Amino acid sequence: MFLRFMDLSYSLLGMLRYYANYKSSCYLPKDKVRAYQYKKLKVIILTAYRDVDFYREKYVAAGFNPQRDFKCLDDINKVPTLSKDEARRAGALMHNPKHRGPALQFKTSGSTGQPYRAKKYPGVNGWLSKTWFGGTGNGRVIV
Repeated sequence: MFLRFMDLSYSLLGMLRYYANYKSSCYLPKDKVRAYQYKKLKVIILTAYRDVDFYREKYVAAGFNPQRDFKCLDDINKVPTLSKDEARRAGALMHNPKHRGPALQFKTSGSTGQPYRAKKYPGVNGWLSKTWFGGTGNGRVIV
């Protein structure tokens, strides 16, 4: 019961935060939006590289160093990507060991034949390709 309450609380807080950010950013000039996107994505990529062995090994194997190779948003194509199958196989290896405590269970419906399950910790953001949410794209995930 307590965890369900936390799920609902985190969901509501997330929606309110998203709405507040949307209202303040929807009229920003394109260069400011891109700068904001770069800043947020850089933090995610550097955190994955620094804190999660799975991502560090993946980046090193691909010859990618985020401090050296990710200097602007256009460098996004240099970031090694992750397929759904690879994510399913890796499972908990993709979790940041610094994030502990209660987590929300994130799962897809399995419309491709296999549902995907992961944990979402409060205050921790990830960036998924829109393909995972029914849009068009290349079916890859960054970080």
